[in-house]
Amino acid sequence: MVANPAPAIVTPNDSLAGKVAAFNSAGRFVVLNFPGAQMPKVDQTLFLYRAGLKVAEIKVTGPQSDDNTVADIISGDAQVGDEVRDQ
Repeated sequence: MVANPAPAIVTPNDSLAGKVAAFNSAGRFVVLNFPGAQMPKVDQTLFLYRAGLKVAEIKVTGPQSDDNTVADIISGDAQVGDEVRDQ
């Protein structure tokens, strides 16, 4: 007799994930892109990762346009292509 495997439990991933689309070093801000994902809220703190390592902390300031928004760099350094996450 073959036992039935337990049904898989699927949990939706509602964490934010995006990329740095542009970086302004003089103004210390980044333009973030969240294609097909939910957008962060104004004043929300997010983190930038490069090669799996946390490289910066940012705070969303807006404005928001389509799937892009702007955030100020609180600490660390940013580059175009860095991953943006809320954890």
